[in-house]
Amino acid sequence: MIRQFMLDCKLHCKGTFLALLLAELGGFLFGVIFINIIMRLDDTATSWFCIGTIMAMIVCVIFTLFYGAFGYHSEFQLALSMGRTRMAFMGSYGLRLLLQMVAGYGMILLLYRLELVLYPLLFPNCVNDAPFTFLTNWKVLVPIALGILILSMFVGAIYGRWGKKSLWFFWVVWMFCCFVLPRLFDDELGDGILDQAALGMRNVFTVVPLRAWIVVGVILAIGMVSTTVTLGRKQMVKI
Repeated sequence: MIRQFMLDCKLHCKGTFLALLLAELGGFLFGVIFINIIMRLDDTATSWFCIGTIMAMIVCVIFTLFYGAFGYHSEFQLALSMGRTRMAFMGSYGLRLLLQMVAGYGMILLLYRLELVLYPLLFPNCVNDAPFTFLTNWKVLVPIALGILILSMFVGAIYGRWGKKSLWFFWVVWMFCCFVLPRLFDDELGDGILDQAALGMRNVFTVVPLRAWIVVGVILAIGMVSTTVTLGRKQMVKI
């Protein structure tokens, strides 16, 4: 599998990594321009935060999820048509996704350091409102990276098995994450369906202890890994 992993890296990593880093840089520049506009227009602003780094992180997560999911299906089919074993491909693909996330994480760290140097020069009378200490907290980073990896390959396996029919389910989940999850952080929620759904979720989060959520997360991760492996062993070649 290691030899095949090296071959896969030569075939796929250069273009993918370059696209990821350029996408992160684009998100970063957008965030820097945005925070500059805010600071220039708001005369009462006394602090700043690294919104460029936030945009780079969002781009990294979305890019990895989409590439990991839909690239998985097409590369899986190609690998099987060329006589590769299923488990070897899945192992190699997972390692490449991890390597991709490491590269993206390295870029995020560089951009974060750049913002920490840049903003005190641009806004000398303001302070950093939110230092991103979690960027070096491995207890946070490792579970997030593993979660993105597992979710990407799981979505790819589901899409490979049921095709476009499965996209409806993922679309509903995506819309839920876009319109409900952000409301969890609102101080005041209305009587609408989305607001009430967010309120109910927030109440659950405050009642259930952290250890229970960790157990739930581990169970979900095991279930997704098992599903991915099971579907991978039964996946038919469609090329």
